[in-house]
Amino acid sequence: MRDQAELAHLTGFTRARITQMLDLTLLAPRIQEQILTEESVAGHDRFSERTLRKVVGYTRWGDQHAAWAATG
Repeated sequence: MRDQAELAHLTGFTRARITQMLDLTLLAPRIQEQILTEESVAGHDRFSERTLRKVVGYTRWGDQHAAWAATG
């Protein structure tokens, strides 16, 4: 892919959604692991997309861990 716009066009997602998904790759590895291994309870995840956007807003992994811990 040349850029996110091309990826969005080919997948049918918006550029904003592509950006959100790619931002998740910038999360600290331990947070990524927790997300991937988290099990839903009665069909509900422990965290929301809005929560993840707040955490991924930090570039330093230490700050991400602090924000993640604050989510409960």
